[in-house]
Amino acid sequence: MILADAGAKSTAVAGGIVGAAVTVGVSFAVNTINNSTEAYIVGSTVTSSGDVILNAESTASIWSMTMAFALSASVGGLGLSGTAVGSQSDNQISNTVSAYIANDTVTGTASSVTTTNGASVLMTARDKSAITADAGGYGVAASVGAFTGAGAYAASAATNDITNTVQSYIQGSSLTADGNIELTAHSVATINALTMSGATTVSASVTGVGGAGSSSEAINNITNTIDAYIDDDGSAARQIRTSSGGVIKLTAEDNSTIIANAVSTSLSFGFGLATGNAAVGAAVGNNVINNSIKAYISGATIDSDGSVELFASSIAFIDSNTIAASVSVTGGLAGASFSGGGATSENIISNIVEAKVDGNSTIIADGSVSISALDAATITADVGSTAFAVGLTAGASVGISTARNKINNQVRAYADQAAITSTQNGIAIE
Repeated sequence: MILADAGAKSTAVAGGIVGAAVTVGVSFAVNTINNSTEAYIVGSTVTSSGDVILNAESTASIWSMTMAFALSASVGGLGLSGTAVGSQSDNQISNTVSAYIANDTVTGTASSVTTTNGASVLMTARDKSAITADAGGYGVAASVGAFTGAGAYAASAATNDITNTVQSYIQGSSLTADGNIELTAHSVATINALTMSGATTVSASVTGVGGAGSSSEAINNITNTIDAYIDDDGSAARQIRTSSGGVIKLTAEDNSTIIANAVSTSLSFGFGLATGNAAVGAAVGNNVINNSIKAYISGATIDSDGSVELFASSIAFIDSNTIAASVSVTGGLAGASFSGGGATSENIISNIVEAKVDGNSTIIADGSVSISALDAATITADVGSTAFAVGLTAGASVGISTARNKINNQVRAYADQAAITSTQNGIAIE
């Protein structure tokens, strides 16, 4: 677990016949978790009268907060003030979690595992990863004098990535179980991101100008590989078999969630005989879930005294809110103001969910054979922008919002170049 706080604050005040104040605030955080967790039997012979259990589990979490604030103020015959703030949070989790029985790739020795007395072989690879990231920045600039200028800009951004590999597998080995053989690969990945930025300028003068700008960006990606499989080269000399009604079950499951909020506000106020003000705000959200979830048997010989079940499933959810607001107000005999707000959101779910038997595999089951793949994907996106401008002489405002949401999953369940026999209860591919 990583807990990180980063903050910055900057303040400047100037006064005199000529007053100038400039402030800058920056906050930045980088957090990375990169682990490998394994439970395995390689190139070994194992005989047990109890269950053989291989369990690899990983829990990784990052909580990051970056905040920046800057204030500048000037008072004088000629008053100038400017402020700029920025906050950035980069977070990454990249884990490998594996539970496996395999041949020794150096010596070529195959593993052999045997259980008796109704004992089972249970293999589980499980990962739970979570990133919570908050990034915020706010800048304020104020100037008072005969001739004034005030400018403020604030930006906040968060980039979050979860890229894990979770696998439970048997490769180039023989297993004989007097109970069940179960392989499970399970992944839960969650990103919760909030980015906020705001800028405010205030000027009071005979003649003055003011400008405020802010931007918020949230970029979130989940790209995981989740596999449960039995793989061999088609040799009948190595078999995966159960007795006493034992089942053979392969399960690959994914549950991915992204919740992202990006908010930007810009405010500019000017008061005097002749004033001009502008405020611009922009918010960007980009969220992608792109996982591969597979349960398969390839090139293996299977002899089950019970059923054979292959199940791959994915539940993916994106909830995105992107909001930008800007307000510009001028008051005086001659005043002009402009405000612009823009918000855009792009959300994509593109998963591969696959359950299959291929590679010249042979399956003989005394029970049913089930090959199934399931997908459930949801995107909810709210995008909004508002712009408001008031000027006694001239005022203009523009607000733009765009959203692009796409679900492009590939869900497949099939048998290809395989010999499958069920002596009872049939074969289901769905």
